[in-house]
Amino acid sequence: VMSRFLHGVGKPIKVWAILTVLVILCRVGTCQKPSFNNAPVIGVMTMPCQFGEIEEDGRFHPFDSKTMNPEDHFYYGLFNSYKTYLEIAGAKVVPIIHDTPREKLLPLLGKLNGVLFTGGGLDLVDRQTKEYHVYTKTSQIIFDYALNQTDMGDYFPLIGIC
Repeated sequence: VMSRFLHGVGKPIKVWAILTVLVILCRVGTCQKPSFNNAPVIGVMTMPCQFGEIEEDGRFHPFDSKTMNPEDHFYYGLFNSYKTYLEIAGAKVVPIIHDTPREKLLPLLGKLNGVLFTGGGLDLVDRQTKEYHVYTKTSQIIFDYALNQTDMGDYFPLIGIC
């Protein structure tokens, strides 16, 4: 094929052209392809926790103090075991703060491959006011999102561990 292109060209130029094409082909063949990370990104719902509970239980993974609500003396966190077993399975763990507003939660969910709801001693409904806890409201947004994604053909798994 090259001889057709180089018909009538001197021998030194033919050799030079062939070597140039070979070098280009070798470079193209060894170019690094973009690397992709196929690890799933799993959101894990945090739980509200009072400061005393964090100090007593070293198994609890708190998040930075900017997430504190000083009026309630609550902190957000999740048990290390949830984070650890997801990471051992190859997942990237993203905490979902349980009181994240809808307008911030939906874009975050679009970047996740699923959500884990952790178990614990949280009342999902206030016994006196009969109001849903903010954790329950946020969970409902996530559940509705998962249903919508699945209806559109994009499976969005949820798991709850009590």
